[in-house]
Amino acid sequence: MVSKPAQNTNYNKLKALIDGGSRTELQCRKYFKYLDDSSQILAKGTHFGIKKSKSEYRGNSGDSDYILSVCQEKAGIRCIRAYIWEVKAAQCPLFIKETENRLGPSKYLVKAENQLLHYYHEYKNWPQFHKCFSVHPDNVHFGGIIIGCKRKKVEGNFVDESDRDRLYEKALGIREQYFYKPNDIKIFLWESILDQLSHDKYENEPKTSTERLKMKSLADNLDISESVEVTISS
Repeated sequence: MVSKPAQNTNYNKLKALIDGGSRTELQCRKYFKYLDDSSQILAKGTHFGIKKSKSEYRGNSGDSDYILSVCQEKAGIRCIRAYIWEVKAAQCPLFIKETENRLGPSKYLVKAENQLLHYYHEYKNWPQFHKCFSVHPDNVHFGGIIIGCKRKKVEGNFVDESDRDRLYEKALGIREQYFYKPNDIKIFLWESILDQLSHDKYENEPKTSTERLKMKSLADNLDISESVEVTISS
């Protein structure tokens, strides 16, 4: 008798961590392993297989949260690309209220940005990293930052709650225009990761390479302004 695949409980488990009151960055990060073969969100595009993934990769300037190397193709040429990601807890706000018409980056976002910049600069020029991930220096790329959730994205009190979303879109849009987009850095709330888990009806159900290639990457054609629209919707 063939047993039925177990129902996907990973979605519910990650959702509970995101909705909880404690900071659970390390626990949430463990769910990246369920995305490797079923989503291109962390690889920022279609790939032909995961070569290596590693959490807490130790460099000279610290331990980067997550590195993913994948086989990808551009102009008919296949190569290995590595993406560097920084991760903060779902309970960390991205922005804090400074005035009635302006938000400022939280200390968590600033720290994540600073870490990402330093790790990228180091790994781009570090032969040991290139050897570990079988990657050419030209193919070391920014991944981005995963931080916060819908209910925690802005810290501060507002007389009109609609101002929270309006100022969030403005603050994130400015950062996107002058910082993130020119460097191809992606910013995701934890719900974006959760949404990827919801695509799988059953956990541990294998996918063929053909099925994987048919899956559309959120990061492939989605800029941050579109990400904001998705993440703040009900």
